[in-house]
Amino acid sequence: DLTGFAASVYMRGIRFIQIPTTLLSQVDSSVGGKTAINTKAGKNLAGSFHQPSLVVADTRFLATLAVGELRAGYAEIVKAALIGDAVMFGRLEALGARVLDPDHIASAIADAVRFKAAVVAEDEREAGRRALLNLGHTFAHAFEAEACGGVRHGEAVALGL
Repeated sequence: DLTGFAASVYMRGIRFIQIPTTLLSQVDSSVGGKTAINTKAGKNLAGSFHQPSLVVADTRFLATLAVGELRAGYAEIVKAALIGDAVMFGRLEALGARVLDPDHIASAIADAVRFKAAVVAEDEREAGRRALLNLGHTFAHAFEAEACGGVRHGEAVALGL
């Protein structure tokens, strides 16, 4: 978010490449062009819409993450399946915890990204259908504020779901 936001405001917008290194960022912030930074007044209060020129979501980065970090990112995959893809939800359900294994995670990421990209293509600036992607986030942001940084965003989204 910081890099995207900086790219959006420097010289009224420059190109940037996004290389998300967490599961959450590979399925959520890498799609849609929302960039924001936190302020003393709250989370994501200074932001813009600025699409990256390229996103490189290399799943090899995920091998460096703790299991808790992977589970936090998984919440966004589940959210995509809950909102709009019963077939995807069935695959996730059938895989259970194995979905986080290297053999399965890439297809789950691709499914979630494909779904989110289709929604964003219809409503880039969140004037309509894209608001569906906020499922779980209203509660999540409140929970994160109360936890004062003691909870991962994906964990808060999971609670919000």
